[in-house]
Amino acid sequence: MSDRTAVYTIDPETAQLLGSEIRAVILDELAEGDRSITQLNELLDERGFELAETSVRHHVGVLEDAGMLEVARREDVNGGTRKFYRATVRAYAFDASDAERRLHAMQGLVRAELLSLCSRLGATHREDFTAAAGSLEPQDCYENGDQGAYVFRELVERALADLETSGTLDERLPPIS
Repeated sequence: MSDRTAVYTIDPETAQLLGSEIRAVILDELAEGDRSITQLNELLDERGFELAETSVRHHVGVLEDAGMLEVARREDVNGGTRKFYRATVRAYAFDASDAERRLHAMQGLVRAELLSLCSRLGATHREDFTAAAGSLEPQDCYENGDQGAYVFRELVERALADLETSGTLDERLPPIS
């Protein structure tokens, strides 16, 4: 057990959505490509979840309403329309206990780079940064939190997502084989 506290910048509604294993599996499957409800139902069945298609449709609808997935395309099929969905977020879940020593070894370099980035943001975007932090509304169930830390984490997460989506992150990281 680690003595560190993991910090995630998600709102309570998102935390509740990701607490559903079925929804997490749906997002994981959609990260691999666009899928229809029928395809998702088959993939969920392969992964040990025996659900009615209406249940899969419900979970997809909840994720869509939360903005975590969207309709990627529609196809006309037998007088009806089949929707294919894509994830708009990426969730990761790994047991990192075996990687802990190596992660710790790289942490100092990343920490130094992030401190440098904080300084540059403060020097070049102080007004935008403080305005964004000041406009945040704390959620009822959370009493503690630093708005500046949230804004910084959100910026880093969004930048990482942009790099991953564009393929740039894969191009720059060492190949994993």
